[in-house]
Amino acid sequence: MKILMTTCGGFVRGLKGWPEYGLARELVKMGHEAFGLTSVNLMKKMNAKREEVIDGIKVKRFNPILPGSFFWMAKRDFDIVHAHFPGYMAPISSYAALMKKIFNKWPMVHTIHGIYHDPFLVDDIENPFEKPIRYENMQKKFPINPLKIPNWFAHLSIFESDKIFALTKFEKMEIHKYGVPLSKIEVIPNGIDLNMYEHLPDKKYFKEKYGIRGHMILFVGQPRGRKGPEYIIKSMPKILKKYPDSILIFIGYKSNTQLEEMVKEMKLQKNIRFLGFLSEKDKIAAYRSADVFCLPTNYEGFGIVYIEAMACGTPIVTTKTPGINEIVVPNRNGLLVPPRNPDKLADAIIKLFDSDNLRDRMSKNNIRDVKKYDWPKVAKKVEKIYEELVYG
Repeated sequence: MKILMTTCGGFVRGLKGWPEYGLARELVKMGHEAFGLTSVNLMKKMNAKREEVIDGIKVKRFNPILPGSFFWMAKRDFDIVHAHFPGYMAPISSYAALMKKIFNKWPMVHTIHGIYHDPFLVDDIENPFEKPIRYENMQKKFPINPLKIPNWFAHLSIFESDKIFALTKFEKMEIHKYGVPLSKIEVIPNGIDLNMYEHLPDKKYFKEKYGIRGHMILFVGQPRGRKGPEYIIKSMPKILKKYPDSILIFIGYKSNTQLEEMVKEMKLQKNIRFLGFLSEKDKIAAYRSADVFCLPTNYEGFGIVYIEAMACGTPIVTTKTPGINEIVVPNRNGLLVPPRNPDKLADAIIKLFDSDNLRDRMSKNNIRDVKKYDWPKVAKKVEKIYEELVYG
């Protein structure tokens, strides 16, 4: 099949953890022809080219706002289009849906990647469940009021697609509340390339490289409000009372001046380090060396970092927020605590530090359970739905 994927970032050489990249790469291995239509916004930062081939994926970049991608698609034929992210993040996905609406050129599927990252539906995308969800606020039809056109355009790919891929059962039921029939929604999670984790580094490698002694807590991701990094910082004094040699390591895309100032004010510089962006090799080594992976998030659509931690056999501490317990099963893969609660967070981390047996059991469970997210298995499910839509 000739498959077009539309997204907001996704296809950047070396960043294999992004789900649309991982799926497209696997589909190429399966013999399909994959095209990636994405934004020019990452070109300078990631040294990407306007047009290139990455792991067999034919990538083309456009200004996401201007309709250049629409006219490019109008001149080409594909067997199926797979849109990633709604139009508030990926306008190119909405242009693909507009093409389908006007010309009915192709079957189309859509993966939302977290329904409550949507600023049209929640008051605060950093803390989406703080106030009631605005279920009535998704514009389904072209509006009379011009001010509602951005809302309509942002969600066009949801209502024009033949199938919606929800990442969790929770997300499936939430999408249904916006008027999408349950028969149209399939639960298909994001995947992971387990080949990258086949030969894990020695557990001591990362600690020795970065001069870390004692228990290590790891946070991976952008240290932004939704991820709850301040709560793990606030949990450290209680942890340090019992385990004074503990080290909290932040790795991700960028540092955060506000958090670094918080660490200084709390006099925790010796126990908290911000290492910024690391290579894939060192990121995997960090997971492997960590005694606990901790993400005290307010909301995750799926959370690829969870399955990365699982692939490295790292016990997890995270929050009781919708959908997460489908990935991190309490007392099997990790421990769940209430969100925005440093005290309970500290208790959970201490509980894992206290028990080598508990950490070892969770580690073995994680390495076993992550196999269901291996990209070949996930891509097979996706391929089956593509075939049903293309061939009937």
